[in-house]
Amino acid sequence: MSLHTLNGLLILDRQCQLHIRSFYVPDQGIVREEFIRILVLNKEGASNAGIKVSDNADADVLSIEGRTILPDGKIIKINPKNDIQSVKVGGMKKKENVTALATVNFPSPKPGSILDLHFVTKTKGPPYFLLEPVIFNDLAL
Repeated sequence: MSLHTLNGLLILDRQCQLHIRSFYVPDQGIVREEFIRILVLNKEGASNAGIKVSDNADADVLSIEGRTILPDGKIIKINPKNDIQSVKVGGMKKKENVTALATVNFPSPKPGSILDLHFVTKTKGPPYFLLEPVIFNDLAL
């Protein structure tokens, strides 16, 4: 297995959980919780340590947490006021389903550092991709 690096960064771990609340229930929508661990390989990676939080254009960011673990073991948590740039998505003219909702600029990244990012987003409304199996499988409601 070959490892894929991008701009001096290597994804070590990525986990995503989806909580889907479908039709006929209160609080319909999809809550996406994601954890990403990235290794900074070199100076290029240290200068590219701004990670985008992406989801559907109509999603809301519920929380963002992150930290830099320096090679000497020192932990520096992100400061939400200084290190997170939120993006307000207006009317989209492009036909893209996914867009950046925020960018996290990790503090003090150095080669050998680990970047941990944990975020939660929520898309409101019923998830329509579940409608097709219900219709074509003739399930009783």
